[in-house]
Amino acid sequence: VKYPFTLRAMVSAGKPTGDPGPYYIPGILPIVKALVTQLLVHVDLQGRNITMDRLYTSIELFEWLLGRNITAVGTMMSNNRVLPEKVKSLDGRENNSYKVFWEREKGKITLHSYVVQSKSRGQKNILALSSMTPLLGTTKDGGNEKPAILKFFDFSKGGTDIVDQKIGFYTVNNTKSKRWSMTAFAYILDTARVNAQTIYSINKCVDPRKSKSFEFGWELVMSLITPHINTRKLVSGLHRRTITKMNMVLNLPDDVHQTEQQEQLFTNYSEKPNRCSICIEKIEKPDVAFKCRKLSTMKSRCCKCGNTCCKNHMMHICNKCSANRN
Repeated sequence: VKYPFTLRAMVSAGKPTGDPGPYYIPGILPIVKALVTQLLVHVDLQGRNITMDRLYTSIELFEWLLGRNITAVGTMMSNNRVLPEKVKSLDGRENNSYKVFWEREKGKITLHSYVVQSKSRGQKNILALSSMTPLLGTTKDGGNEKPAILKFFDFSKGGTDIVDQKIGFYTVNNTKSKRWSMTAFAYILDTARVNAQTIYSINKCVDPRKSKSFEFGWELVMSLITPHINTRKLVSGLHRRTITKMNMVLNLPDDVHQTEQQEQLFTNYSEKPNRCSICIEKIEKPDVAFKCRKLSTMKSRCCKCGNTCCKNHMMHICNKCSANRN
């Protein structure tokens, strides 16, 4: 719970026009049941507790989880229809007052009511449903006598909130595209980055919640683009501004590129096709431009000078023979 890490996510598809398929699950309760059922395939949840917010909390769901030996804690909306008016009413209730209601039949589910004074709406009834072993009593939280069950809720609910916070700081989903595939792909990238940051922090004996997302993201990006930039620098004919930007990203002075490029060999093929440089030199006047345009383009080039060469002017030689020739 203390660490931001997403173990499994499920696609929540909208209502289809034809065959619903396996990913369309109508209703909040069936969605939670399907998610827990899929999670049980990979993780043993028996004896564990699930904390959820008021959107998913319901008595029916808690009974379903108890049937699988899973406890749950969650807040509830004060205007929930299944709750009796006696529980929702604030008549005669004082600020910071606390009440507990027990399930009559089995006595395993408890409903906790806590009244606080809000700045804008006056008194507010905070309701929490729990199927855990009764956690009663209040805490000395700033003199508000906050119930222990709500304190436990705040402590155990942090996992999802931390993940959302980590994703929101530096997300790749900053476009306003209406393509759902882009949104899903951006979520995958953000989740992978947060999970990687958590694993990296734990391996470095650092609290994942205290690690900085910007520093980790920068190191991650640099490790991904540095090999590509180093390969790109071997290409001949790059514009001076492009070379300057590459050196700036790699934190290198501009003159280093020129020295290294003279010593390093070029790859066998260039990124863009061109005409053979030797064939162009052998073109005789007149109509040089017309004859040059009739030449075929290719990507093969000399590994030493970087000039494009056709197969008629290309010679294959191994490294051993090349060393002897030099």
